[in-house]
Amino acid sequence: NIATMAQIRSARVKSFDFHPVRPQLLIGLHTGEIILYDHKQCIQIKSIPLLTTPIRAIKYFADGQYFAVGSDDGRLRIYDSYSFQNRQTIKAHGEYIRGIESHPTSNILVTAGDDAVIRAWSYNKQTIQFELEAEYIGHDDLIMSIQLDPQGNRMVSASRDKTVKIWDTSYFMDLADFRQKAKDGKIGAQMGKKEVMLVDKLNMRTVNNLTKQTTHLITSFMQNKKQEEINFSPFVKFDALFTLNAHTDCVNQASWCESPMLSGDTANPYAQGLMQFIVSCSDDKEVIIFDTYSRQPVKKFIHHSDTVNAVQFIKNLQLLITTSEDNQTALISTQTLQVERTLSFQLERGWCVKSAQSGASTIIAVGFDSGTVLLRVGDFAPVSCFNCKKTTRFAVSGAYHHQFCKIDKTQTIGGILPRSGMVNMLNNVDKYFGEEADFKEISDAPQIIKKMDYSPAGKFLYIQSDTQVMVVSSVTGKKKFEIPAKQFCFAAQFSPENFLNKLDIEYESDLEASNVYAMVTEKQRRVVRVFSASDATELGKIKVDFPVEKLFGGQLLGIANTECICFYDYEGHFISQLDIQVQNVVWNSAGDLCVILTATDVFILKINLKKILTEVASEDFDEFNGVDDAMEELYSLNQQVQSCTFTHDSKLFVFNTQEGVFQLFIDEVLQGTAQPVNLQIDSLKQIIQILGTYQFDDQEKILVFGEAASSYYDNQLIISTVNVDKVIVQFKQLIISNQIDEAVQFAFNEMKTASQIEFCCEYLIKNKVQTTKILQLLENFPQLKQKIAHKLKRYDVSMLGDDLKLAAEDAFRGGYLNEAAQIYVQLKDWAMVLLCGYILGDEEVLEQVFKQTEVENARFRAAVLLEKEDEVEKMLTPSQKAAYKKARDKLAKEDVDEWKKELIEKKRLDVAESIE
Repeated sequence: NIATMAQIRSARVKSFDFHPVRPQLLIGLHTGEIILYDHKQCIQIKSIPLLTTPIRAIKYFADGQYFAVGSDDGRLRIYDSYSFQNRQTIKAHGEYIRGIESHPTSNILVTAGDDAVIRAWSYNKQTIQFELEAEYIGHDDLIMSIQLDPQGNRMVSASRDKTVKIWDTSYFMDLADFRQKAKDGKIGAQMGKKEVMLVDKLNMRTVNNLTKQTTHLITSFMQNKKQEEINFSPFVKFDALFTLNAHTDCVNQASWCESPMLSGDTANPYAQGLMQFIVSCSDDKEVIIFDTYSRQPVKKFIHHSDTVNAVQFIKNLQLLITTSEDNQTALISTQTLQVERTLSFQLERGWCVKSAQSGASTIIAVGFDSGTVLLRVGDFAPVSCFNCKKTTRFAVSGAYHHQFCKIDKTQTIGGILPRSGMVNMLNNVDKYFGEEADFKEISDAPQIIKKMDYSPAGKFLYIQSDTQVMVVSSVTGKKKFEIPAKQFCFAAQFSPENFLNKLDIEYESDLEASNVYAMVTEKQRRVVRVFSASDATELGKIKVDFPVEKLFGGQLLGIANTECICFYDYEGHFISQLDIQVQNVVWNSAGDLCVILTATDVFILKINLKKILTEVASEDFDEFNGVDDAMEELYSLNQQVQSCTFTHDSKLFVFNTQEGVFQLFIDEVLQGTAQPVNLQIDSLKQIIQILGTYQFDDQEKILVFGEAASSYYDNQLIISTVNVDKVIVQFKQLIISNQIDEAVQFAFNEMKTASQIEFCCEYLIKNKVQTTKILQLLENFPQLKQKIAHKLKRYDVSMLGDDLKLAAEDAFRGGYLNEAAQIYVQLKDWAMVLLCGYILGDEEVLEQVFKQTEVENARFRAAVLLEKEDEVEKMLTPSQKAAYKKARDKLAKEDVDEWKKELIEKKRLDVAESIE
């Protein structure tokens, strides 16, 4: 699934790098310019003429605070990622710099250039001062590219001398230890402390010259821009671990890669993070995969007709992407070792390739003579699951890079960025509040994971891809077994004692203790086989009349195709059939409620276990028709529900749609009065999945997995928690049971927050409970009392509140005009004070308006109503006096009509109607 996101026209593109956190791409051009591009919004942020020479290498530091630029003058320049100010300039090589790498865990930059030397530099993050730590010497010609493996233990380089070399960089994991060993002469070839000279051009084209000339320069432009000579110590030289030979011309790039199709020796000391293979591309038009154990080529691709300039391995997609001077870009699957796609963008020659994760997709940047193409590959979302049978367990996999996990002390478990194609497990989730979480990584999990879940008892975790299922221990993460299954699910057992209406029946089951599971293989799509994972024995087979598309575990086994779902018990007895196209089936923990999700609807079903057990045990059981009324529909909702869960006591059903997270009270479902209630989760802007619920410090929490709302970055995932308010649940149960007095007293005694009280009042109003009972709850919440009293039209109560504007309005509406006038005086709303005084005929109120207001119009009207002829004439111009005397008798009525008109325009109809 490949889509073109954008084409960015520019001069020839020579280098790329993606910001490690922000959704931004740096593009280095042949003209010396850089382009900063936002690949999330697909907009160019800025273009800066940085240098006058081509930018052949560009690299962000591991934390993204700075980026390094290499150019044709041999200088390494460090820039601030935010301000783009130059922080340091180093004369790192005698000629062109073509490669820069940032160590993933240490403050180390590695550079490579046309002087055929690779140099490792340490840096101080505060002062941005660099020290040369080591040189890697062995190439006979200019070095075209370098790449560190994901762990930073090994480095691969490609050269115009037609070779690929592998180097040891593991020493930089502990920089202090490296320096001590270098000082003691225990590693590398000890060079010692050396005086350096200013040398702009060095002839380092041969090995002999390389070993003789070890002069270097570091130049700082921070203060006075004077060149400074610096001593580098300690200083060691490393030789290559080994060399790969197969190309007949210049090798342009080499990259670490892996492939399940190639035989690999796990004992290979050079295989780091399962990266046993190296892929390279060359001017000879070939792309070659080497095995680092045998050090021989194991696969060649000759699919380009001209020089291949770049190759990149994309681990989570298991793809190689190559670009060439034949104007073609190719995608090669390392799972099939076949060229899957060839793309042409009409942008002339291809020069460089880079990839990064963005949400659930991979972004690929390809650089050409005439610009950049951004591709989005893959649309699979992260897969996650949760279990809290004995301890809280969380597992997740998706198209994200694994960096860290921090669990916030309040409402979120944050920073979860698991690597795609890998499963990351976290046990004892509730123990990590405020501390760094210890994820276990299952490294040999299927590459594209379709489904994942824990066994009900929490002992096992199964990981399902297209063609296989791997079952691992949920404690250690070690693989228990792997089977070629197309569909898979674990069984659960009923708990009649925990039903909403408890059943007093005999029911015994060892489904969970035996870790029973069901599976379907590709070859036998009409046969469901049932096994015990505990002793690896087959318990039985269920044959159906249709190819099985989906299996759903739970207390009953759901077997579905595109038209229906059939429910069986795990002994193979047919129970019931529903003729709907099912997307998911979710059970409550007891097994008396089952939720069916389709593409457009959600159904809550009640399970009649007593009837199922009775009929299945009967000699007259109809195996063909199953059990009549085995399932009863309680509730349906025309919504596309993405995920859902029940609380442990099954009192609440929680689900999410595109609009948010909602809850249903099951007691209301049983009574047929249920309405979804929105749960506000401010910490998430996009919900991936509702994981489940768990108990923590006597508080039940709902765990919701999604994208952080506070983060601009599109790869920041968190787990957010929502508390289940048990007080609210119990209050609603009392109301539903028509125990109104008990509910009000319970709320008064138990509810401590304004939000709880407001919810209860709204719920009581909805159920038309007596007003006085509602107001009883509000004695300790005066502001809320005023608000609720206003809603109840109890103006005698609301006018006593602290919100003066609301109090005045309610006093006026309720006919308490004296009180209204007093409040309007405090608000200095003289028009309303005047109106109250006029309606009341209260001269004291009118006199107050006349004396205190600075609003001439109101003062004039008050004077007219008080018949203050002298004052009125003072306020009138000579030409107005005659008109006033003529209109004096009509003036009051006209003023009142004008006020009424203003009130109607302001939609204060009730006030306007009260004026005669």
